[in-house]
Amino acid sequence: MKFEVLKKSHKKQVIIGISILILIGIVLIVKSTFAKYELVKSIKIAEGTINYKLPDFKIMAMYKNDGDSYTEIDTMPESGYIINDTKSYCTLDNINKDEKAKLFTNEEGRHVISGLSKSSKCYLYFDKVKSAGDIILENVTVKLATPDFSKTSCNNGCRESTVGIYQAKDNDGWSYYYRGDVEDNYVKFAGFYWRIIRVNGDGSIRLIYDGTSAHQN
Repeated sequence: MKFEVLKKSHKKQVIIGISILILIGIVLIVKSTFAKYELVKSIKIAEGTINYKLPDFKIMAMYKNDGDSYTEIDTMPESGYIINDTKSYCTLDNINKDEKAKLFTNEEGRHVISGLSKSSKCYLYFDKVKSAGDIILENVTVKLATPDFSKTSCNNGCRESTVGIYQAKDNDGWSYYYRGDVEDNYVKFAGFYWRIIRVNGDGSIRLIYDGTSAHQN
């Protein structure tokens, strides 16, 4: 077998040819790589709606009720409201209630929040404190007319039958008074019966002693 020694001119041509092949290979690889990125398209993975409320992203959400419904608040009310300990709750995982959490307003009117964990998330509902007058007026119909105070009033046999509860203005707002032979103004405490004669504008009430049994005067 004979081996031929390449001449210098042939060596040069071979080196150039190999170099060109290598260069072409590199170009093809680079082009192929960029082609993958160029062909990437946006694909819609899923459609849907995520339902959430702003309190879902808070550690504590607070609401207060002034009579009709609860509205969200940013600052905890200091007075005039109590925590609704039935409606208020805390969670550890946004689902299950944390039974160790204690949420209530004590006898001094201070809000108590205790028994929380590091990951606790609480929902506090505050109810407006009702005065004795508010509670009384919830169950009666206030008459808006102005009675004739020169005439006596009762259900039967009087010159005027303006029997019920009426309103009048006082220094603290609207006050409400009973007139005529009403029978729904009794209260009992300390073993004795008393009758409500007026609910003052500040929510306090006026009572008159009526003995050891309820009876119609």
